[in-house]
Amino acid sequence: MKDMNINQWLGNIGFSEYLELFVENEVSIDNLHEITTNADLIKIGIKSRSHRKKILIEIAVLDSQKSGKIGKANQASSGNNQQKASHSSHKRSGEKIQRLNPSSHHRVNKNEEARSIKKDFEERIELLENDTEDIARVYYDLGMNYYMNSQYAEAIVNHKKALGIRSKLTGENDDSVVTKYHQIGLDYHYHKKYKQARNNFEKAIGILTNLYLEGNEQKATIYYDMAWSFYLDDLYDDVIANHEKSLKIRLSL
Repeated sequence: MKDMNINQWLGNIGFSEYLELFVENEVSIDNLHEITTNADLIKIGIKSRSHRKKILIEIAVLDSQKSGKIGKANQASSGNNQQKASHSSHKRSGEKIQRLNPSSHHRVNKNEEARSIKKDFEERIELLENDTEDIARVYYDLGMNYYMNSQYAEAIVNHKKALGIRSKLTGENDDSVVTKYHQIGLDYHYHKKYKQARNNFEKAIGILTNLYLEGNEQKATIYYDMAWSFYLDDLYDDVIANHEKSLKIRLSL
């Protein structure tokens, strides 16, 4: 943790797309703890309410890790899901319970609120030009709205649109593209399409291998997610192999 920078931290929690905003606002890993409210994140330029909520949770987790109070932070981030997560009872911020147990944690934008958010995203898409960074971000946020409501097929559609635009803008070898492949893998995972999930995890890992010669914490997390997709397909040798890869990277870090 002592050598982590803001770029690595955002990658670990799946929000590399916001790196430019954090850098522009001079937010570093050292002063991250000063961000404590939604208003702070809105000021930085993060428009998605669900993203702000998750980022605030991750900041609390990081602060608790630094102060040695990790138990309390995990209780705040996982809530009632903890009792349903026997295979995921670890307390590492990069391997959070809600990623593997979405059913109750994700449904935070129900009924009228969810429809209102979807309408807002669609109106923003109509106002933006095609194949721009802004529209890629809107598609990603719309996908996250579906994802947070356990509507995984719709999440996949929108996250793939975001991925397609982002790949055109930056090429494949980019941290933000890794984040998109990882998220699409999670979409498929919760949609119970584990082979498709692994295909996207493998693409993310391939890009990370090209970008970083040494161990990368996001890569360790993706190996961890890959292991659970194998676990749910009863492919236990592959479960062990991927957990061992994740562990090896963690130990090197």
